[in-house]
Amino acid sequence: LKIRGPLKDYYERLFVKAEEVVSPERACFLLPANSKPEGLKIPSAWRKSSTLKFANGGLPVVALVFERKRARE
Repeated sequence: LKIRGPLKDYYERLFVKAEEVVSPERACFLLPANSKPEGLKIPSAWRKSSTLKFANGGLPVVALVFERKRARE
């Protein structure tokens, strides 16, 4: 995909839209490894549960898995 503007902004908007539209209990997003996923803002209802690094078709990627926070978190 060709993205206009910083990838950080694109992914942060994507996370917000996913929360607004779907409100998932668990979500996984596949990002290019160079997108610096550790610095991305996520919706306040989410927490990162795992990060997996691997190659997809020879390209380095990161899979970010999020879970909905429980009421006490």
